[in-house]
Amino acid sequence: MHTETSINLNKEMLDLMSILRRRLKAEFDVIIRFSHDDALETIYDLARRSMDQTTKENACHLLTLSGWDIEIDQLIRPVHSQRSPAGSPPPAQPKAVKIYRGQVIA
Repeated sequence: MHTETSINLNKEMLDLMSILRRRLKAEFDVIIRFSHDDALETIYDLARRSMDQTTKENACHLLTLSGWDIEIDQLIRPVHSQRSPAGSPPPAQPKAVKIYRGQVIA
């Protein structure tokens, strides 16, 4: 990660940050302020968790413009899947329970 507290933002960077703020707010319900010292670290963390490829690409471009040495592959990580390691059974799924007027029914 790159830790620089003062960054000179140009128009392209501001446009990317505006796009990312909207997209990340819609996906994660977080507000990122340009004035926060950790705005770029927050964008990096949220872009890694994002399921949207466009968000990842925009974040990678913004971070590269900001002086980070980053590639899109660093923002892509395997999503936790339902598959378990070979040889072990998949985790048990919870059984749906029906409730009527506060009472569990069969």
